Amino acid sequence: MNQTLHTPSQTRYRIWWWMIPLLLLTTLLGSSSLNADTIWYDEYWSLYYAGSMPHYGPGSLPDTWTRVASTFHELNPPGYYLLLHIWGQLVGWTPFVARGLSLLIGLLAVAWIYRLARDLSTPLAGIGAAVALALSAFFISFTYELRAYLLFPLFTIMALWAYWGLAWGPPRPRSSRQILFVLSLTALLYTHYTGIPVILATALYHLIFAPKGRNWWRVVLLVILSGILFLPWAATAYGALQQVSGDPARETFALAILPLLRETLSNFSNQGIALLAVFAWYALRANRRSLRFVSFILVMTTVIALSINEVVQFITEVRYMFILWPLLALIVGLGATVMVRRRLQPVVLLVIWAIAGIALVLDPEYAVESQFNWPNSLNWDILAERLQPLILPADDVIYYLPRPVPHWIIAPVAAYYLYELPAVVEPFPFLAHPPNLLPGKEPMHLHLIESLVDKPPADYEQEAAQLLQGKSHIWIAYDPSLSLSVFIQPAFDSALADNGFELCNPLYAKPDLFLGLYARSEDLPPAYHFGDGINVGLTEPLMDKADDKISFLLNWQLQEDVPLNTYSFAISVDDQAGNTLTHRDFGIPGRYDACQVAYVPLEALPAGTYDVSLLVYNWQTGERLSGGKIGTDALSETQSIGEITID
Repeated sequence: MNQTLHTPSQTRYRIWWWMIPLLLLTTLLGSSSLNADTIWYDEYWSLYYAGSMPHYGPGSLPDTWTRVASTFHELNPPGYYLLLHIWGQLVGWTPFVARGLSLLIGLLAVAWIYRLARDLSTPLAGIGAAVALALSAFFISFTYELRAYLLFPLFTIMALWAYWGLAWGPPRPRSSRQILFVLSLTALLYTHYTGIPVILATALYHLIFAPKGRNWWRVVLLVILSGILFLPWAATAYGALQQVSGDPARETFALAILPLLRETLSNFSNQGIALLAVFAWYALRANRRSLRFVSFILVMTTVIALSINEVVQFITEVRYMFILWPLLALIVGLGATVMVRRRLQPVVLLVIWAIAGIALVLDPEYAVESQFNWPNSLNWDILAERLQPLILPADDVIYYLPRPVPHWIIAPVAAYYLYELPAVVEPFPFLAHPPNLLPGKEPMHLHLIESLVDKPPADYEQEAAQLLQGKSHIWIAYDPSLSLSVFIQPAFDSALADNGFELCNPLYAKPDLFLGLYARSEDLPPAYHFGDGINVGLTEPLMDKADDKISFLLNWQLQEDVPLNTYSFAISVDDQAGNTLTHRDFGIPGRYDACQVAYVPLEALPAGTYDVSLLVYNWQTGERLSGGKIGTDALSETQSIGEITID
């Protein structure tokens, strides 16, 4: 912790002054967004492959291997998913906890690149490289994603550090460094095929520049050993190559060379390519051996990756160039060392770099660019939370998707978050895998309505008529902040009105989510009366059996002389001796004709048969109103509305 730099002017740069705050800042920036958004389509696949419990498990490491090998969706090697499986078994499977693995990987990459750059040049080079990597906004944005991308730079850094010690270190290197070299190369191959260019570039460097001797052959044998360890996946990798090569869509979405290079440099440098160029200019005057090592592998990795892309067309997003991040960070570190040697202040430029990165991370408009530009993260967690206590078995929820989002990218995510209701999502893509249905529970159905550009109004009208047919009530949900097809809401609103549906009190009306219940009150007339002019009935009969809650859909009809916003009601659950065990109070809607959904939790009640009763009272005075069944003369403050059995 008290190691100093190589020159007197650098003695003030101590590790603990820089690395500890840098790692803490990286942790803060990454952890603040671990639960900011729902998972998106690609993250769903990570959870499915890893066997996330309870949705897609239980499973084992062999199960994960088999899932990845037999599901030609992502065509990726299984390394990250195996690691995620182990992580989930140890710490849990919630998105927040599962994303923590990416944050940990990112912190390890930042710490290790310091060590690599220090060994190549000076501790200041290590600090400069660590700052450049850790505070690249693009890098930070992947510390809270359930994806493998941060393993690219981590294993690259580990492999280069181990190689440098083997090629230029003592004649008898430590066995730990040899083991690390084999493991990091093998892990890089098992993480993603984009690791191949940096391995080939390192091999070329070793062939051309490394001193020939015992260590030279040792490295060759270790590389061969890594290739042997990859053989169990080689046949699957070849199948993936054939499938990618035969996919004509790749030519449409693959990025051209110049835009790809520009976007790579821009995303790495926090949109400050000129700042990166300054560090690169001074890096040209760095130690010859270190500069040759970093620049050769950087250039050759880029050339090899772009050459392969011209044939296979596999780079559709900048994140597939993540393999270059540590190499570019090393250029920054080397440049910072030369600047100090020339009595310049690299700290100023590094601070500008850091401020730009932090500003981008904190900017709500900043996002990792995607050429599809689809709003993947909808508020499924909030929707599930709001529906959980209220939804009735076999209920239907209609969700208006924003344009131009297709159902296949949303359905698996929606099914993941609505798992405990449980829910069946329709339509569901044939490539995806729905979560395990909870036994003994009748599922509700979520219908996704796409906002397609070429879908005519008549199709929406027909879809609405089919979904509403034979229903007494239905749920409608959408994100008001996102653009919908201009035909969706008019078609469904018209169909709801034509079939006698009216909106109950909106259950959730926020800028980013609307959830409302629509019911046909004429299906079941009021069955109970209270006081003078308050009538109520159950639009849905009370379920005979209950589990963790009982939900009610009530139909209120108030006479015009009844003062609004004056009365409340309570639903009680009583044992056979008449003792109230649990109850909940609700306000009667402030309309003369209104439907209302309410629920009472039952988690604390033991198995048995219970009576459910209803009473109405003035919430200001507490006065209870006498009532009875409509058509009878018997009056009582409390009206029994049915029995339930808890198994």
